[in-house]
Amino acid sequence: KTGDTQIIANETLQMMFEEHPSSVNDTQTMGLGWFTGKLRNTEKVVYHGGDGDGSHSLVILLPERKLGVVLIGNSVEFSEPINFFAFEMLEIMLETKYGITLHDDSSYTPVSVDPSLLTNYTGKYVIENDIIEVYLKGTNKLKVKALGLNMDLIPITNTHFRVKHWLFNVGRLDIEFFPGNEIEDKFLIATIENVSRMHVPSYPEEVEISALAQNFLGEYIRYPSNSSIYFTGDNLGRYEITMENGVLKLGSSLVLKPISETELIILSGAFIGETMIYNETTQSLHWSSSIYQLAEE
Repeated sequence: KTGDTQIIANETLQMMFEEHPSSVNDTQTMGLGWFTGKLRNTEKVVYHGGDGDGSHSLVILLPERKLGVVLIGNSVEFSEPINFFAFEMLEIMLETKYGITLHDDSSYTPVSVDPSLLTNYTGKYVIENDIIEVYLKGTNKLKVKALGLNMDLIPITNTHFRVKHWLFNVGRLDIEFFPGNEIEDKFLIATIENVSRMHVPSYPEEVEISALAQNFLGEYIRYPSNSSIYFTGDNLGRYEITMENGVLKLGSSLVLKPISETELIILSGAFIGETMIYNETTQSLHWSSSIYQLAEE
């Protein structure tokens, strides 16, 4: 409301916070423009965040309690500490204002997992615009390399693991693995504080894509595919497609996976799952409202 004027109707407000599954694979529920979940499986929580130019922002609300946290951090790395900090602040505010202490449901008992299963989980995965790597230490200890840290994956079930580090508190971060099949490649679901859930696709080994990747390497000039009153320059900038540590990238962050001699799938950021098509005649990539023309040497 602004004064006595209600800007958003009550029905719309209710729909904003109603939970709807995003997709079959992605267990993250959403309302209208908000991610939704339960704080410690108890309190309804809605949140949204974004990043750009080296900063990250996050808004988390408890709509039924009229409590909220807005945080801005100077990091765009995977699972930024700002996310865990925001959830912890909400719990403190809930206890301070309402005297409600949420039950700690994070306890678990480690189990033994057949080493043959663990091998299936190893490899590179794309989370947001970053690459994490799951690997075996010895024959029966699964670890993940992320945020520059090598962290332990403690098995809770055959597929569900809790992320732990011997020195740093990474909050409650769970990983659940899903094997690949004839239709789709393997992936994992990363869950922060049992609220935020991210669908994380795997990335193929370099030997599997190196031949196809060669078709796309080089510097490109980006143009809009349609004329616009907002476009007055000659082009929208120069971008390079490179292979870095076995990962194909457009620019510094957009992770690409070649699936044929003329097709790329985007595996990171807001455009995950979208396809770029290469026109061999014009030596250009077509994606959404942009054309990437291979620059002349």
